[in-house]
Amino acid sequence: MLPKIVRNFNDVILKWDHLKEKHHSFYKIQICDEFKEWKTIYCGRKAQFTVTGLAPCTCYNFRLKSVSDGEWSYFKAGTIDLGPYTSVMHMTRALKLGKTSVIRKISCLKPSLLNIENKERKTPLIQAIQNDDMQILQLLITLGANVNKPLLVTQRTPLMYAIYDGHLKAASLLIDKGADIFSKDINGLNIMHYAVDSDKLESVKFTFNAKININEQDNKGWTPLYRAVILKCNPEIIQYLLENGADPTLKDNNGFDYYKHSKLSHWKA
Repeated sequence: MLPKIVRNFNDVILKWDHLKEKHHSFYKIQICDEFKEWKTIYCGRKAQFTVTGLAPCTCYNFRLKSVSDGEWSYFKAGTIDLGPYTSVMHMTRALKLGKTSVIRKISCLKPSLLNIENKERKTPLIQAIQNDDMQILQLLITLGANVNKPLLVTQRTPLMYAIYDGHLKAASLLIDKGADIFSKDINGLNIMHYAVDSDKLESVKFTFNAKININEQDNKGWTPLYRAVILKCNPEIIQYLLENGADPTLKDNNGFDYYKHSKLSHWKA
């Protein structure tokens, strides 16, 4: 029982009226989701169903059965690509190759692509930052990319990526363009935590000079100082934090302070 398929940009129309049984059977359609689980999207007697809200230029796995028959029929159906310069894939490729004219064209035809994550869960701004491409980064911001757009799952911001990767010119540009220096990710980490996690002293100094609270605690109650000890960062980073106001007596969620963490990490406090 394989349906006829009409493919569109964000939906597919499934038709099986040519297979419809005389006694008007009850039909069920399921789609395989991102967790490889089957999810029911239609139950009914009609012999046509439109699956909406799909990503463009993407193939999906479906299965269809007549309840009276009991046997699943498996098939694939994909959405279409409206042509050049209209998909996330095209934006990712243009960013990788540094094609500024193509990036401009894509943003003109489909502005939303300036802020959409690719299959690697990275927005265009984050891709430009990790490529250390200041020209592309500036262009994306000029075209309207949101400097505060966090990633859907981790809630990490472009500024966090810039700080962690040590791309401080990019970080300065983002801040100048309105990036929120106080944002936190899903684990409660701010840019000072990311600077420490990078194990780069210059990133730590940069965030301190941005007037970030040096004693901000994440969801575990860890301050940047505690993360530096736990992650066994460069001793110069730990010394810098202590010399610039890091409080060694604050307690984390387990009641541990700097001295306890130092002992557990075999760091001489």
